[in-house]
Amino acid sequence: MIILTQNEITKKQKQIKKDSLLEINQLLNSGIDFFNTIFPKATIKTRINNQTFGSPAEELLNFTIKNIQQWISNILDDVIDSYHLDDRPHPSMANIRLTHDINKVFLKALLRILACNRNLNDGDFLLIDEITQSMNVSKKDVLNIIEQAQYEIRKDFFQSLLEYLSEEQRNLCAILLLKAIRADDRVHPAEIKYFENISQLLKYDQIRLEQIEEEAKHFNFETTRLLNEELSIYMFEYLIEIVMCDRKYDPKESQFIHDVANSLGFNKTDQDKIIQPVATSLMVKADLFQDSQ
Repeated sequence: MIILTQNEITKKQKQIKKDSLLEINQLLNSGIDFFNTIFPKATIKTRINNQTFGSPAEELLNFTIKNIQQWISNILDDVIDSYHLDDRPHPSMANIRLTHDINKVFLKALLRILACNRNLNDGDFLLIDEITQSMNVSKKDVLNIIEQAQYEIRKDFFQSLLEYLSEEQRNLCAILLLKAIRADDRVHPAEIKYFENISQLLKYDQIRLEQIEEEAKHFNFETTRLLNEELSIYMFEYLIEIVMCDRKYDPKESQFIHDVANSLGFNKTDQDKIIQPVATSLMVKADLFQDSQ
């Protein structure tokens, strides 16, 4: 698994910010061009002391857009600067309205910055909720953007693993993902998206997928299989997320998590340290966004 230094993380986050601002600026400039084309000589009239003054609408538009650009840049800078703090302060925010496309680009950048080299946690979701409330974005839209961003982040991560894992390690990860999805003997709609990562690990080989499905039926958890520590923790967190994503945690799923923990070499204390934050994060995410659907 790729482990980044603090400087590498910050560099990556700043590049995410730079790319998102470039995309957002293109959207904003398109809006200016459209407005000026439709209303080439529009003016804004202001009445002061019974006198009416007119000024080009383009001036107000440009002023407003600069404020939007600065607002977005400040928020992303605050998140990057406080990323490594255990008790990071939330950025100060004024209410602002953005278009749906700009909301999407901005929130995806925010999520990628927060998820840089780690999984999203409950504090991240609370911060996202605070920011999106100031943007007046509906809970449903926020959840859709979060789900899409997380899907893309996971996909990028598993794609990067292909050059670092042996075939045996890729097969192990694929089997564990498959067994997590089917831990309660059914596939919930919320779990379908996780099949993509299995396909990635198997390089979209349908024959190999069929073989993995057969191997999963006879998988022996008693044999300890060691991935490196960072990947073991990441996979264990991910498997917990999968079995809990339908907001149910039945005895079969509980037993599966226990078996995986033992197979990866986690003792009871290790298990509790990993399971609790993941469960809390999923609960906070559901309470903030999913109940609004």
